[in-house]
Amino acid sequence: MNKWEIIKKTVSVCLLLSITFSIFINSDVVLALSQKVENINFGENINFYGVVQDSAIRLVTPTVGVEPTPIGSLTPAVTETPLATPTQETLPSPSPSEFSTPTPSFTPDASPESTSTPFPSPLPFPMPDSTSTPTPDPDSTSTPTPTPTPIPTPSVSPSPSDTEAPSRPECLVTTDRTDTMISLSWSASTDNVGVKGYYIYRDGVKLDVSVTEPCFTDEGLTENTTYRYYVTAYDEAGNESERSTELVVMTLANNITGLNAVVNVDGSILVSWNQVARAAAYELMIDEYESVCIYDTSYLHTGLLPNTRHTYRVRVRYAGNDYGAWSEKKVVFSFPGKPLDVGADIIDDNSVRIFWNQVQGISKYNVYRDGELIAAEVKAVEFTDTGLTAGRDYEYEVRAVSGDSESVENQRVIVNTGTGSISANTVLNENRVYKSFNLKSRIINLNGYRFKVEGDLVQSGGTLDVNGGRLEVTGNYTISGSSYLEMTEEEDYVLVRGDFETRSDNNHENKLTAGTLEVKGNFTRKAGVSANFKASWTHKVVLSGTERRL
Repeated sequence: MNKWEIIKKTVSVCLLLSITFSIFINSDVVLALSQKVENINFGENINFYGVVQDSAIRLVTPTVGVEPTPIGSLTPAVTETPLATPTQETLPSPSPSEFSTPTPSFTPDASPESTSTPFPSPLPFPMPDSTSTPTPDPDSTSTPTPTPTPIPTPSVSPSPSDTEAPSRPECLVTTDRTDTMISLSWSASTDNVGVKGYYIYRDGVKLDVSVTEPCFTDEGLTENTTYRYYVTAYDEAGNESERSTELVVMTLANNITGLNAVVNVDGSILVSWNQVARAAAYELMIDEYESVCIYDTSYLHTGLLPNTRHTYRVRVRYAGNDYGAWSEKKVVFSFPGKPLDVGADIIDDNSVRIFWNQVQGISKYNVYRDGELIAAEVKAVEFTDTGLTAGRDYEYEVRAVSGDSESVENQRVIVNTGTGSISANTVLNENRVYKSFNLKSRIINLNGYRFKVEGDLVQSGGTLDVNGGRLEVTGNYTISGSSYLEMTEEEDYVLVRGDFETRSDNNHENKLTAGTLEVKGNFTRKAGVSANFKASWTHKVVLSGTERRL
């Protein structure tokens, strides 16, 4: 082994020991030394001082001391030294004589003479950033290995800050609701990076919920209660959008709470009510006579006469034919709203007096009988008609005249100078006057109008439902057989100037619950069922005659 191979291997061993014992060497120094060793021309003299000087070795205080290795030995001797305070110090530059070596003389047959040259003790070197390519054998004729290029550390540019908020949620609507739940939906928002979710605000307070889709169901609410909602969108950076438009929603009620009736100029009446949770249908009672099953929450009542009184009440029907309670009764008049109140008095079997109230701004009236004009531009508020036949119903209509034409103000009355009766269930749409009246069957519903009998009223069957109206009997009122008298409204009023007698065979429990029955003659309840006259709740009986009665 020649001297140059020994030097080359000694340097390599020193570098290996530096890595093994965590001795750090500047990467530039290692690279320079490696290149120098790899590029040695064994026919030249080597100046190690120049190598060291050019590479600018920087030393730090070692934690492990390494003894110099004799050039003739490949195994270095390591001796532990006490740990020194980790302060950085710079080793004085070695003198040139320590690294100078005589220029060798080479002959083909003789090996160079080895001369021991002192070598500095290994010191802590920084770890090289790159690995060196193995040094080729000096005798090899292969091309020297190129200098390795250090691998650059990739740099990461910081992401720009996201300050753009998502777009505002649009089209906030209700998709479903019950008495305890409201479901919402809206158009999805957009964002320059991406929408992370939505905030839901109820009555101005943000709900503690996680919503990632443009829909939400709010549960655990109170029935028949109004709530206000709006929605905002937010992104990953926490930017929050503008709020959506506010949506006001009411949870459903468990029963009917609002019944409305709107009078239209075409004579119809639109009846509507609130939706009830879990309702299968609704039952609408019209004029306390006609029952209609409806699957919606409104009903248009058509085919009505002008200025007629109508009543409505409704209840919910659940699955299994269970029913809720009836709503309050709604009373309205068809257009134009009862500006006239027409009545009549029977003079005799052949004549009647028709009268009405004065309408403001009107000075003339036209009078019709059974649709035929019998008196034009009457300036008084009454008219007497003659030539009638007893036992026949006559319908009188009074119309107000405004300028040269009739106005919408009009009203009717039916008069019979003999004995009246009905052959079918009848709901009154006008006042009625009879000389006497027999009710044998069917139902007569006063529907808020006046029903006047100037003689006796004999009820041997059927039902007389006062229903907010007024029954006046100048003679006696007798109830018998399978008959009912119904008074269930506070406005119900029955006046009997003669005697009142009931011997009905029907139980009147819950039939006489409100209103007033005034009797000026005798009040008599005779044999029949024990409850053929059973007043309850707010119903009153007033005995107002001036004579003593038994």
